[in-house]
Amino acid sequence: MSWWQLVAVSLSCALVLVVLFAGVIVGGLLVARDALVDDYPPAIRERHGPQGARGKRAAGVMGALNAVIC
Repeated sequence: MSWWQLVAVSLSCALVLVVLFAGVIVGGLLVARDALVDDYPPAIRERHGPQGARGKRAAGVMGALNAVIC
């Protein structure tokens, strides 16, 4: 296998993983907009309010799917 083939395969795999990761994140945020509110800075968390039950479930599912993808 030449270096160019190795680079092409590596970039293809990286592209697939990035698309899957982005799809999980965007899909989770479409389901529950507050899914990632715990990762925001404190000022934003104060303005937005606490994370709801649906957001917690969506965050858990997103984390599990990303773990499976990795």
